[in-house]
Amino acid sequence: MDIANFDLYMRMAKYKMVDINQFMVKEFKDYMKVIESNNRRELMYSSNRRDVSDVVNNGIMLLDEFFPSLNRNVYYCNKFVAEMMCKDMNYMSPIAAVAYQKKFLHLLDSTDVPISVSDKKASGVDMAYGLYIDDYYLDRSPIIITGINLCSKQEVDMNVSYMHEQMHLLLGRNKGSVNDYLKTEVLSIFIEKVSALRLDSSEMLLANVELMRQYATKYSINILGEVDDLIDSYDFKKYIVSSALADIMFNVYYNFSDIDRKCYLGEIKKILAGNLVLDDFLSQHGVLVCDKNLPMIADDVYHKSLAKKRSFM
Repeated sequence: MDIANFDLYMRMAKYKMVDINQFMVKEFKDYMKVIESNNRRELMYSSNRRDVSDVVNNGIMLLDEFFPSLNRNVYYCNKFVAEMMCKDMNYMSPIAAVAYQKKFLHLLDSTDVPISVSDKKASGVDMAYGLYIDDYYLDRSPIIITGINLCSKQEVDMNVSYMHEQMHLLLGRNKGSVNDYLKTEVLSIFIEKVSALRLDSSEMLLANVELMRQYATKYSINILGEVDDLIDSYDFKKYIVSSALADIMFNVYYNFSDIDRKCYLGEIKKILAGNLVLDDFLSQHGVLVCDKNLPMIADDVYHKSLAKKRSFM
């Protein structure tokens, strides 16, 4: 994504960006030491390539169980039609563009969004970006989904990757459900771990997911000082912050009773439905942030939950 489209997406989704000059790399390096000391294990699970229909069926099962009765409709448009639509809109006024765009969009259950599997492209949600930067258009245009891509090279199971992307689809429908761009991966990473725990009672899949996230976070921290591209630096910081917060959330979730877990997921369902802001949820549940919207790694809630968590020594 180039800087123009990134700015467009930030404005359309109503995300804010923290002051990146205040980003505390040292605190996250300390955080990684704590995580590594608790997770001395090797990859134990590697079963990625799945039939797409099985992945979707598992996704439906998990979504129905985690978030019962949640409306999963998203705005979808075929990517080829979306490209044509965006070109045509270049010659229209913002008012006309909004009306024109509606002709090509239709609501689709998030689990019906077409999936492509590739070993050359990272997993992610494909979106259509309009050409307008006019506030009238940005305020009225939904996030338009054109597909989901799943990477077949990743060592993390495709079921887990699919659930990660489902959270992006559902969360992205409601502008303002996440205030801070650096927290946009929190729920997706959290649901990876919840899904892995549900799919494999031996917790081998969970161990693999957590270790891969540990590797990714450590890589992001180490390379951050070498990154020149502004968008790349945002993305590395986004995954560091989101992974830390998701880890706190999951440690709390893991030690809950089944009833408390359902209540916890019920609160997340409110976020996905647009009735609760993620930042408020994090504050209410003790996942604290400092003045610059970065994880408070030294927070008592984190260390208490980490101390209770099972160990893979």
